[in-house]
Amino acid sequence: ITMKTKIEVFWRDEHVSDMYVDYTKQTIHVENYTEEDYKLPFLVGNLTPSWEEYQLLIDSRVFPRERQNCKEILSCYELDEYDQEAICRKSHAVMYSDYMWFRYPGERVTFDDVKVRD
Repeated sequence: ITMKTKIEVFWRDEHVSDMYVDYTKQTIHVENYTEEDYKLPFLVGNLTPSWEEYQLLIDSRVFPRERQNCKEILSCYELDEYDQEAICRKSHAVMYSDYMWFRYPGERVTFDDVKVRD
C-alpha cells in the first residue's frame, strides 16, 4: 500500500466522494460531491473522520472474518490472510446491500465491472 492514497467513492456511476488516506500518519480527509448522506462513506459534514472511523468503514465493507468459507473467498482474491484493506481493494468494497463502491489509483473500472446486482 502506498503511504498516501486517494480512494474514489462511487454510488453506481456517480462519483460522490474522494477519500485521501495517509497510512503513515493515520489520517483521512474527505471531499464530497453530493449532499446525499446515504451515498457517502461518512456524513456530509465529516470531512476529517478519525482513523478509527475509517477502519470501521473498511470493516463494514468486507465479509466477516468468522465467515464459514473465509479461506475460499481469500483464495479467490489471491490473498493468504484476512486483511480488510486488501479485501476492499480486491472487492472494490462492493456490498449487496447498497450501491457504494471504491476505485483505487490506477484502476479504470466502472460500476458495470463491479456491481453484484442491478
